[in-house]
Amino acid sequence: MAERTTTRVAYIDWVRGFACLMMFQTHCYDSWLGGAARASGFFKLSQLGGTLPAPLFLFLAGISCALATDRLRQKGMKANEIARTTILRGGEVFLLALLFRLQEFLLGMGHAPWTDLLRVDILNAIGLSLVMTGWLAGSRL
Repeated sequence: MAERTTTRVAYIDWVRGFACLMMFQTHCYDSWLGGAARASGFFKLSQLGGTLPAPLFLFLAGISCALATDRLRQKGMKANEIARTTILRGGEVFLLALLFRLQEFLLGMGHAPWTDLLRVDILNAIGLSLVMTGWLAGSRL
């Protein structure tokens, strides 16, 4: 069997996985625990751990953007094409964030106020950050 080569950086995937686990546990405990369990030290510690995933995802998106940009440069892609690719990638993430918010609103129809459509999540921040990164890189070059 031929050996498979990959350009993925394993430790980035491991940290993403860790951030996902932390996010899942925080949301699950917040949803499932009630009453006296919410006053426990365990619950408070789990909620404290829930402050890690969002900054980790944003940090990892920046690292991934830098690695992807460098890989495109090594392939000989022009600076304006790299900027365009980064802007489109960021726009895609931002659009997916908006669609996720719309889906969440529709699933809670009747219980969720319309202002829930305006809530900001980490995907919104990542998408806009990638768009701004591409725009700044393109305007600088």
